[in-house]
Amino acid sequence: MPACTRSAASLTVVRPCRSRATRACFALLGLITYVLILVSLGMRGERPLLGGYALSSIAFAFSIYLTYREVFTIHAICSWCVSSAIVFTLLTIVGTLRVLRVDVEAPAGATVS
Repeated sequence: MPACTRSAASLTVVRPCRSRATRACFALLGLITYVLILVSLGMRGERPLLGGYALSSIAFAFSIYLTYREVFTIHAICSWCVSSAIVFTLLTIVGTLRVLRVDVEAPAGATVS
């Protein structure tokens, strides 16, 4: 399977994204997700923590789907897509650990600030 840089394989992976009726490119959605996760990391409290965790978990699941499509449908692998999938995987692991740590450290009925 070819890896995509600025080659025909790159266009093979990117083309399905641009052919949708919404015209929303997956790269732009990923960038927006990264920015929102970064913003949530700068905020204090339980809601931003859970929001960032939810975003990274959804992005992780979507990355699994896109990787599946690259391998089994498009038959081309984009190195940028794989890198993004790895980052979202790591963000989900770290987010899971942070959420579990907050649940363990907070006494019953207390809110995290």
